[in-house]
Amino acid sequence: MQRLLYLVNWDADAARDILQDLAVERLVDGRGGAVLKQACFAKKGSGSVGVATQWNPWKEKMENCQIAALLVHVSTHTQVIEHFS
Repeated sequence: MQRLLYLVNWDADAARDILQDLAVERLVDGRGGAVLKQACFAKKGSGSVGVATQWNPWKEKMENCQIAALLVHVSTHTQVIEHFS
């Protein structure tokens, strides 16, 4: 993976566009939309960016966790998961 990212000449914008087109082709049916969702992931270590002892609203306690903002596409093909842990 490191070799792909650093030694091979590739176009990040083109890769993004291809992935976006593929997602739209396979997931979008015209009755969906984007949803901004806050998620909290409990973490055992501190090796990830943004990990700290903070309030976890889903477990209702202070713990070592990471808060993330997720932009997800929701459609008739989507299964909604309310809680992340």
